[in-house]
Amino acid sequence: MILTIDGGTTNTRFCIMDNGRLLSAEKLPLGIRDTLTENRTSLFRHGIAEKIRELIAKYEASDNGIRACVFSGMITSEAGLYSVPHISVPVGIKELAAQTACVMLHDIAPIPFYFIPGVKTYEEIPVPSDAAALMSLDIMRGEETELVGIMTKLHLTKNGSPHIFLLPGSHMKIVSANGAGQILSFRTAMTGELFRAAAEHTILTASLDGQLPDTVDAACLRLGFDCASENGFAEAAFKVRLIHRCYPSTTPSQRYSFLLGAVLEREIHAVRTADVPVVIAGSQPFRCALAVLLGDILQPQHILCVPDNVAEHAAAYGADAIYHTIHAMSAKDTL
Repeated sequence: MILTIDGGTTNTRFCIMDNGRLLSAEKLPLGIRDTLTENRTSLFRHGIAEKIRELIAKYEASDNGIRACVFSGMITSEAGLYSVPHISVPVGIKELAAQTACVMLHDIAPIPFYFIPGVKTYEEIPVPSDAAALMSLDIMRGEETELVGIMTKLHLTKNGSPHIFLLPGSHMKIVSANGAGQILSFRTAMTGELFRAAAEHTILTASLDGQLPDTVDAACLRLGFDCASENGFAEAAFKVRLIHRCYPSTTPSQRYSFLLGAVLEREIHAVRTADVPVVIAGSQPFRCALAVLLGDILQPQHILCVPDNVAEHAAAYGADAIYHTIHAMSAKDTL
């Protein structure tokens, strides 16, 4: 068994994996945003270490116990437990496995700790001379491992077809991958953070109930999308308040759906002419909203929604696959 640890902005997920099978999953409300000061960084690392020790002790009496910890996401950055540099595209499971750092952290536990690198779209940071040069720069940490998990569980590399992946979250990633499962390019937008900021920290808050719904109202979602398409997000977003005042019979869920449609307009625009399958992952309601809006534009056979159980634990499945690839490559090298 291995323990996979995916560190995000606000939460860290701990999953016990046994040769591709998910045995258990827990979430700790500690994320990289908890490392803004030296004192908070110390508390973050202490909290992560204590959880690791707790889980190792819990499974110590099982047949084989936890043999290793595999980390992905922001916990592998300079603010996490151990920093590994980004690697440049094209990147697939073999490249990630080859560049994963294996270290011993004896102050936490006497087992190997593996840290999966992030991915970047440049060799070195240039001084951008124009908008096109600047827009070509991008980085990710964590999503590369999620992509490996999704491709592994859904067998997306079997037919050798390229795909576009939409990974909504605090930051939306639009990723192009080739038929071998290698990341070729990607774009990042602060879609999730923008949505929550508008919903929770502006005049729109009074028109919403503060509880993000799991489902969307398709009609209101499309209306928000159309308004943003014609007039931009800033103007469309204010309509949430006007809808509340002028149409008081609407529900907070309907107003949330309108705002969600508006904030997703640019992401839909970016893939509306896709001629390869678009794979939608991430959490709800973003996954559902993207499926509805893309369903109005693309052919059904060009849209694949990742099942809930795979989307929720994609990082764990990916970390497990990368760990076994590391050992397979090591065994091959010794022959």
